[in-house]
Amino acid sequence: MDKGKEKTEEAWVNSFIERTQSIGSRPSQIDPCTICRVPRSIRQGDPDAYEPQIVSIGPYHRANQSLLAMEEYKWQHLNALLSRDHDHSLRDYINEIQQLVDWARCCYSENIKFSNEEFVEMMVLDGCFIIELFLNIDGKRAVDEMGPIYSTKWMVALIGQDMLLLENQLPFFILQHLFDLLNRSNSSSLVDLALNFFAYVLPRNQEIRPSKVVHHDHLLHLFHSHVIPTPRVGPTTTFDHGSPSLTRSIPSITEIQQAGIRLKKKAGNFLDVTYQKGEIQIPTLSIYDSITKTLFRNMIAFEQCHPKSGSYFTSYAIFMYCILETTKDVTVLKQNRIIEHWLGDDQEVVHLFKRMCQGLTVDFNDNYLLGMINHVSEFCNSKWNAWWATLKRVYFGNPWSVFQVEVTIFTLVFTMVQAFLAIMTYYRPRA
Repeated sequence: MDKGKEKTEEAWVNSFIERTQSIGSRPSQIDPCTICRVPRSIRQGDPDAYEPQIVSIGPYHRANQSLLAMEEYKWQHLNALLSRDHDHSLRDYINEIQQLVDWARCCYSENIKFSNEEFVEMMVLDGCFIIELFLNIDGKRAVDEMGPIYSTKWMVALIGQDMLLLENQLPFFILQHLFDLLNRSNSSSLVDLALNFFAYVLPRNQEIRPSKVVHHDHLLHLFHSHVIPTPRVGPTTTFDHGSPSLTRSIPSITEIQQAGIRLKKKAGNFLDVTYQKGEIQIPTLSIYDSITKTLFRNMIAFEQCHPKSGSYFTSYAIFMYCILETTKDVTVLKQNRIIEHWLGDDQEVVHLFKRMCQGLTVDFNDNYLLGMINHVSEFCNSKWNAWWATLKRVYFGNPWSVFQVEVTIFTLVFTMVQAFLAIMTYYRPRA
């Protein structure tokens, strides 16, 4: 081998070694890659649902030119936050985050090509912007004191929507360390402030409830853990997965009604679907075009990337996809006040859940609705239930049908009585 080729190969080997060593190992205190890119198989169904519209948080969308207008407001919020804190300077905030930079980098699934200085600046600027935003909403200050982005609720709502995108997150421990520097020992916790903010900007029928989750990876994880249903104990619970040998799909809502299962609207979290004694109880789902689509898709993407978080939104979306085959099914749910929507027409509702379920990887045994689905499928597959439902639908569907059945039964009974008397007369002639 000539010296030139040997030298080139040695350089390549050294480069290989240096690159391997530069990656290093992740700190053991955190799970790997808690802030992921949305998989292409999921993204292609609706790419816009995963892109921020107003503000970039974190590194993934920082180069988006259409979001640069919000950068000035971030600096304004940083200054406002510093004015609240009389004990610490900006240097203190920078020093705090510098100690966490390696852990924070490990939270992202991609190699972040910012220098440490750029990365720390981004964490401090974005983190302080979020905290000041929470404090402003919580304090209910006058709009002219808070700045122009608060002048319309739709602007704040869009910012809140952007803050629940999977790719638009900061590690939660970054926010917590910045918040702790404020020394707000007698005020609300960061979790309470965040939940108050999201309750303000999101649709009102989205119930936020207590969560047993202690560690949160980011704001989307925090929100997810507080809106999923809490398992109940009792015969009506839907969290029993049931027998795996039974079917794992469910008929359309029209077919379910034709089989004789009753449909009832219930109060509470829209995910909390239950079944008991031939009746499905479903809370109302309000479908707003962009908010519902974006929130659902990012919740599902989060569950797909973090299986330990559960599959509540994924399971619910598949459930709705199965029961809404046609616009007739949407009409049934609208008539029962289970669905209300502001889309173009009912067909858009069918398409919404169909597109939402494209590209998903599903573990049916991890479906919190599997027990309910099995019970409904058993009911629908019963020949007796199908026969009785048909009888009621055909013969008891209106008052005239009921009257005809009564006349038929009376005629049949009268005929049988006549036949019985004739037989008795024949065998027992008069003396």
